[in-house]
Amino acid sequence: MSYEVGYAKPDLEIYTLALEQFGDVEPNQIVFLDDQERCLAPAREMGMQTILVTDASQAISEVNSLLERDHAH
Repeated sequence: MSYEVGYAKPDLEIYTLALEQFGDVEPNQIVFLDDQERCLAPAREMGMQTILVTDASQAISEVNSLLERDHAH
């Protein structure tokens, strides 16, 4: 998508466009994963949940923790 619109991470515009693609989804309902902190910061500023990926098992574990926490509420 980024090559089509001329924006790329960490440009805030790419996160805004991605959010618009989801329709009626609030930013806090999105989990954004990346292996670079600089790409997570704009997503976090918009209210998205973020995970810094260091390896696959860590990322999966953190996603599972978020899902368990969300289902507990």
